[in-house]
Amino acid sequence: MAGLIVLCIVYPTLCIFTIMNVLRLQPVLAAGIFLVLLLTACEQEELLKDPAARLAFSRDTISFDTIFTSIGSTTRQLKVFNRYRKTIRISEIRLAGGESSPFRLNIDGVSGFRQNNLEILPNDSMYIFVQVTIDPKNNNAPVLVHDSILFTTNGTVQDVDLVAWGQDMHLILADTVHESTLWTADKPYLIRYYLIVDSAQTLTVEQGTKIYMHRNAVLEVRGSLHTQGTFDQPVSIAGDRLEEDYSDIPGQWLALAFSPSSTDNLLEYTEIRNGVVLQIGRLEDPRSVPVTFRNCRILNMSFAGIYAFGASISAENTIVADAGTLLLGLFRGGTHHFYHCTLVNKGVIFYNRSAPSVILSNYFTDQNKTEYAGDMKEATFGNCIVWGNYENELAVAFKTSSGAANYRFKNSIIRLDPSRLPVTDTSHFDSVWYSTAPAFRDADHWNFIPDSASFSNDKGSLSIASRVPFDFRGKNRLADGKPDPGAFEWISGDTTRRKSSHR
Repeated sequence: MAGLIVLCIVYPTLCIFTIMNVLRLQPVLAAGIFLVLLLTACEQEELLKDPAARLAFSRDTISFDTIFTSIGSTTRQLKVFNRYRKTIRISEIRLAGGESSPFRLNIDGVSGFRQNNLEILPNDSMYIFVQVTIDPKNNNAPVLVHDSILFTTNGTVQDVDLVAWGQDMHLILADTVHESTLWTADKPYLIRYYLIVDSAQTLTVEQGTKIYMHRNAVLEVRGSLHTQGTFDQPVSIAGDRLEEDYSDIPGQWLALAFSPSSTDNLLEYTEIRNGVVLQIGRLEDPRSVPVTFRNCRILNMSFAGIYAFGASISAENTIVADAGTLLLGLFRGGTHHFYHCTLVNKGVIFYNRSAPSVILSNYFTDQNKTEYAGDMKEATFGNCIVWGNYENELAVAFKTSSGAANYRFKNSIIRLDPSRLPVTDTSHFDSVWYSTAPAFRDADHWNFIPDSASFSNDKGSLSIASRVPFDFRGKNRLADGKPDPGAFEWISGDTTRRKSSHR
């Protein structure tokens, strides 16, 4: 029937005979049907000429989050509606800034800054797609650019605002740091492909510096990395998609990797977020890579928060939260000290994990079934929290033939299955609680401050807390003589909040 209607509209004479022959109708009746269809078609094609008629829009302002100068934005869309029973002809759609505008339009599939005589059928709509590219401004602070899309219909002009923030940056395409270098917080750094810190060289990153990583980008440290963040001005390493929709999408960049030749690494108040993995060492290389984390946050990694081979890790007041596979994998042994750390895994979007979040092992077997072994000289976890949505968040896998297996959890809250681990062996588990979940202020938004009734409160060891007397916020955890496990001490009346540092 739909095909018949189209035929009647396009070829009205042929339509009469078609109706007569196919439907075997009388000529008078067929002509009547044709007349009705023709009148309907004419009504649909009739233009609305009322100057008071208004287009409707899906939004009145198209905003772009901060974008880097010289690099084009993602695409935003605008939907334009005709809410009337007659066709609307838009005599002109154009950018107010014309050809000099930093914005670009694609109107119904045609690119340009202006189009004329576009029609929207009754109760129909059309799409306009918008992008923006901002020229460098030689300005450290973000710069606002704006324009508008003007719609002229029956002499009436309507507009939709366009707004974007542009940020100049230090662009690094594919480079190597051949001499010790200081990165300052004047402008962000964007690593497009990779940056290598060469052996025997040090990259120092001052407080407040933001490092953005493009898709599949790698920061490889063959020398040393020193990040000098503070609580109020942390160093951040995150993906370069700054739209709000990407704030919690993992896997946006590839890796922060500490190679076997790397030494003397110190990360303080540093947030690492939305990548694939932070890797320390290399499976086939026996060298032990030293990395110290103080007051760091490693969040929302698609594979692993920390993935280490025979490394030497020291971590204090550090949060590792949400990963697609592992929060912490300590393979092929090593020497490790974790004090007052919070490791919580709720999982991440797009990834379904099925393994514990924390794994300790003195060996690793690769895909070719080659085994690499090393002594677990020490793996100490004191006043820590290890929790998540998996029934068993800790696994230990040691072979006596592969080397030493020294590990110990003390005064810690761990989600584990006691039937799988020697929880009664105090050489490995001393004052460990595993049946009751700690309660946090807002774990969904990575706020792991314990609430007033959290099971974890006052469960910590005072002697361990003396090693790290101040919590992530600088609060004295020794004041009441009853420290809490994890990176945060519950303080009555404290309302400290800090959003993600890379936004």
